[in-house]
Amino acid sequence: MFRFWFCYNQLDEIPCRDGRAESLLANELDKPDCWRNDVMRYLTSAREAAANPDFYVPIDLPGNPEQRLAAFRRQVLAYGQLLIHWPALVEAARAMKGKGDMLARSIQAYAV
Repeated sequence: MFRFWFCYNQLDEIPCRDGRAESLLANELDKPDCWRNDVMRYLTSAREAAANPDFYVPIDLPGNPEQRLAAFRRQVLAYGQLLIHWPALVEAARAMKGKGDMLARSIQAYAV
């Protein structure tokens, strides 16, 4: 299910992503050539990647496409769990600060 949901969302994003990049090229005429070349290289790269059947699988994770997608799914799940617990973490930090507990220590304390 995750695979289909994520693929669908990525497919839906392609025209928006490309349109934003093309709009930048058309409207930011005062940008240097190196910037314009980077945007054009990005568009070329993104369009070539979209032709790959696994275009939606992150490429910066180790393994084959199945392993990378599974790792990405675990990361999304972990991030979702963090967001669920975030309000409690913020409240605990406020309570600690209210008691005068240090949440962090200045690195200056470790200076030689």
